[in-house]
Amino acid sequence: MKKAIQGRPLLATLPLQIADQLSARIVDAHYSPGERSLETELSLSYEVSRATVREALRLLEQRGFVRILPQRGARVTMLSDKELDDLFEVRASLLGTASRLAAERCTPEAEAALKRHLSDMRKVVRDAAE
Repeated sequence: MKKAIQGRPLLATLPLQIADQLSARIVDAHYSPGERSLETELSLSYEVSRATVREALRLLEQRGFVRILPQRGARVTMLSDKELDDLFEVRASLLGTASRLAAERCTPEAEAALKRHLSDMRKVVRDAAE
């Protein structure tokens, strides 16, 4: 087995950085489902080549954030009602499994820390800045 490389962390490529920023903007609803992503505008706003933007869009397509259509460009993915229902079912199942595993593996120290954090959150629940 290969040994892990020690030292400085690897830097993300430029297309990967752009893809991460664009996916965050899609999640934050800056881009609407079905909205077209224009390579030219994105390359100007990020001050990179269109090829770099194209690579970022391909990464987003692999992640399911956009769909690239030949001769039409990339559009923000618009999920159908069934796809959304399926996603929520999977998330609910994963949440249940994760909760069970967390409860089974929780130490007394971790439980005390979680209770402290919950108490802190309750104090600032109405304060968005906190």
